[in-house]
Amino acid sequence: MITATDVIAQKPRQARGVTAGQAKTLSDRVIRLRRPACPLFSGLPLGFTGTPAAPFLRLNWREYQQETAKFFRSLGYDVTIEEKLKGARGEHKADVVSRFGRHGFKCLWVIECKLWSSNVPKEKVLALQSIIEDVGADKGIILSEKGFQSGCFACAQRTNIFLSSLSELRKTHQEDLHHVFVDSMLIPVERAASRARKLAPLILPGGELLLDTKFPVHLVGRIEIFEMALQRYRDGDGRFPIHFGLGDDGNTRTLAYSQDDIIEEQKKLLDRINRLIAELEANPDKR
Repeated sequence: MITATDVIAQKPRQARGVTAGQAKTLSDRVIRLRRPACPLFSGLPLGFTGTPAAPFLRLNWREYQQETAKFFRSLGYDVTIEEKLKGARGEHKADVVSRFGRHGFKCLWVIECKLWSSNVPKEKVLALQSIIEDVGADKGIILSEKGFQSGCFACAQRTNIFLSSLSELRKTHQEDLHHVFVDSMLIPVERAASRARKLAPLILPGGELLLDTKFPVHLVGRIEIFEMALQRYRDGDGRFPIHFGLGDDGNTRTLAYSQDDIIEEQKKLLDRINRLIAELEANPDKR
């Protein structure tokens, strides 16, 4: 029997006893298995072997701008597109503007998206440096999937200009994005659960467990299972599936196979907690 391993092991010549049609079928099957599960890779022809930048090169400039904005939003930053920034010498329209707080200080980043068919010249680096100085930005970023001409990186050294590509940022910040997603799922649940516990305490001031609490035990269990499952997901670098315990029937296991499944599970859990809060607030005598 001819296996996918036979096809992978092939050099330029064809494996013994394999017809051209069989080799193509197996090769296509291997490529489908190897292709990254990323929406940007969908629609690529079978046999694509380009660099991670290639999917972005298939976008138009506006789509690339939108993907850049989406990336910085995923890091928890406030992002605008084509914002006009006022400076001391005039007004400047930026492709993407990112704002966020750090250690009590407000930070402003100006991001230029250069989805060009050629390398970015040094003049563009100098132009962005002038803009960020004029508007008082903390950092200027130029993203180019094709790269930069010689002299660009020397020009950006010891300045607050950063040169990279969106594909490279996604790769190097994957762990940060992973943790941001987990926190975005955990924090709302923890806040809602804390509010519910104030209305229906589980533990007495002395540390003794309150047996007649109005906080349903099964909901307490679901919250704890959700939190532990996400902590395992975070520590396991985003591996699926995730086990969220048993379903409402008490028999079927609840599994998440994607981040969309996690979001759906969080919505269900938040809905239960919020219903409990509404009931306790509407009936204070039941607390």
